[in-house]
Amino acid sequence: MEKLSQIREIGIDLAGADMIREPIPIRPGMHYMMGGIKTDVDGLTNVPGVYAAGECACVSVHGGNRLGANSLLDTIVFGERSGNHAAEAARSVDYVEFNVEQTVRNEEKRIQELLDRPANGDRIASVRLGMGESMNRNLAVYRNQEGMEETLGDLEHLQERFKTVPVENKGKIFNTDLIFALELGFMLDCAPPIVVSAIDRKDSRGAQARTDYPNRDDENWMKHLVVGKGETGPEITYAPVSITRVQRQDPEAENTAPFWQDYSLEVEDNATVLDALIKIREDLDGTLSLRCSCRSSICGSCAMRINGHAGLACKTQAVAVLQEGDVIEVEPAGNMPVIKDLVVNFDLFWDKIMEVDPYLKPQGPEPEQEYVVSNDAMLHLSSVTSCIMCGACVSDCTVLEVDPSFLGPAALAKAYRFTADPRDGDDEGVSKERLEALNGPSGMWDCTRCLECVQACPKGVAPMERIMAMRDQAIAAGFHNTNGARHTEAFSESVEQSGTLDELKLALTHGKMPPLIHKKIEGIEHVRRIFEEVDETER
Repeated sequence: MEKLSQIREIGIDLAGADMIREPIPIRPGMHYMMGGIKTDVDGLTNVPGVYAAGECACVSVHGGNRLGANSLLDTIVFGERSGNHAAEAARSVDYVEFNVEQTVRNEEKRIQELLDRPANGDRIASVRLGMGESMNRNLAVYRNQEGMEETLGDLEHLQERFKTVPVENKGKIFNTDLIFALELGFMLDCAPPIVVSAIDRKDSRGAQARTDYPNRDDENWMKHLVVGKGETGPEITYAPVSITRVQRQDPEAENTAPFWQDYSLEVEDNATVLDALIKIREDLDGTLSLRCSCRSSICGSCAMRINGHAGLACKTQAVAVLQEGDVIEVEPAGNMPVIKDLVVNFDLFWDKIMEVDPYLKPQGPEPEQEYVVSNDAMLHLSSVTSCIMCGACVSDCTVLEVDPSFLGPAALAKAYRFTADPRDGDDEGVSKERLEALNGPSGMWDCTRCLECVQACPKGVAPMERIMAMRDQAIAAGFHNTNGARHTEAFSESVEQSGTLDELKLALTHGKMPPLIHKKIEGIEHVRRIFEEVDETER
């Protein structure tokens, strides 16, 4: 009991119960209000130039007010942060004339009105006790619509009673009676927003357990309630709650397997996914690793998978992603090995780019003067040259997932940039040598036309369309003896002859018609054994 001596003494002093000898009574405690003044990470409120920090502020770290140990973060870290930011803001604005004397006179008038009230109204303690009893009765942990509306009516009545509450102590030295009156007025201002918010939220979560809405309803109520002062009373608006779920992986950790980690944070309406990730790294978890540089969709460094599809984090609006659900799910780019967290190794990407010889290879004698390219030819290439090498198309390529030898959409789109350039190849701009290499295994014909690369590309390069155009170039250049070319020509002939694809004729003429009687395969007993073992396991 040496470590719990103070707790034991509290039980003896306040409840007359010694926890060594008898059970101690337990009842719900009061932990102030939850919420607080809405600020950003620098302590700035929605009123320009006004800052809040410490117990009163809600920075979405612990919410307004918290246990003593947790308050150190809000008091020390955000106290310093908001102080520094306020000082910088003060230095950046011109000096503003402020009539301090008039403000003091206004406060003196308000206090004097309290002191001048006749001593025939309600007592301060009576009004405060009425407020406390109603709030405790209907807005403790368990609450419902009927009880909360009752308290809202009680508060309106108590606010009217407060208008006649007198301050019996008229003195100017240590006037606690005056302080209690001022505090009561502030509490009666704060109580209605608490009640209105609790009534508005039609679900149970955290410290609110509604008996009439006992379940948590994330579909409708995964959001912050922000209460402001309206013309007729408290007004409620909503702020989104963003849960950013990041796939983490640390090769230096004891367990190097990838895992998911959730971060709850509030994002501004114009924030990007990259803004959210940087906020996590700077304010919540400095161990998170990611690549970013320009933050304006120019460099391509921040390509990653967002809710299952690759894209640039700096170009993807967080609010747009949240319209799909309440979670922003972020993973490293696919089809490339992970270095750490959201950082991947681009060696595979660059190796494939180099495989297509990403430079002009003109044939014939060296020209005596510059080659002037037509404007139309360069306009055609402009969309391809917009590629910023971000790797988003490679990340989502479904062929690369099963065949790492495939050149991939980025390399093939880069190859088209040269096969479509009139300066490449022979005098007619035909790159037969290049097309022959791309016509082989793992080249242009291995694309399955899944359109993932077109969807992922942030610059409109449309790699799949370039691959299709390159196939046309290869056939036009005389490369017919490939599976892809023969497939294309057979389909074209079938449609030309009948207007539609004659699948039966194609199967018959190519010996691919399945037999009328389905025969058992060799080794059927092994397949049957698998089914038997599965059935045995399920019993």
